[in-house]
Amino acid sequence: MKSATATISVEEFNLPPELTPEVESLRPTLDQLVRENASLRSALAASSQMRNLAYRDPLTDLWNRHVFESRLLEELCRARFRPVCCLSIVVVDVLGMTAINEIHGRDAGDRSLKGVACLLRESVREYDVVARLGGDEFAILLPDTDARGATQVMARMRRLTNDANGRWGLPLGLSMGSATTPDGETSGSNLLRCAEVSLQCDQERREGLI
Repeated sequence: MKSATATISVEEFNLPPELTPEVESLRPTLDQLVRENASLRSALAASSQMRNLAYRDPLTDLWNRHVFESRLLEELCRARFRPVCCLSIVVVDVLGMTAINEIHGRDAGDRSLKGVACLLRESVREYDVVARLGGDEFAILLPDTDARGATQVMARMRRLTNDANGRWGLPLGLSMGSATTPDGETSGSNLLRCAEVSLQCDQERREGLI
């Protein structure tokens, strides 16, 4: 078989002539196996697509909120057994989306969110978790990262966004907040709440700038 939909030919197997009639008698069975193989491949592809939709944000292809919260709990559990292990999260709110949607249209808004998603991925390590929580809010999980490291990541993201603004010609900005695990912290919701409070403080400082 050359592919899932290839037609099997006895000539392809270079069989001796005396075996050809016997193999020819199996052709219906072989053809049925080929059809079943193609059907299974199609079902597997559909299953993989559905699984991807369950874990990925369809617009940005980032992880979704469910995956972020699950990974956050996993990292908090891991940190419990490593007293010197730090865990930080960063929450990000994209500023200027209302103006972009009103002036340039929803398609431009979607392209902007995709662009921001790419910038966030560029700002972090391969094993950090970047997720879209919903709307124009994103979150990043930074294992083995202290408060200083989270601040450096936010500075990098802001710099990349400002550089991209010059290329895109759009009024985008980022408000960000972070939180880092204190000793013995086991609640993902508490950590996320602390980061969102930090985000609100940053939004208030930047109000009217974008």
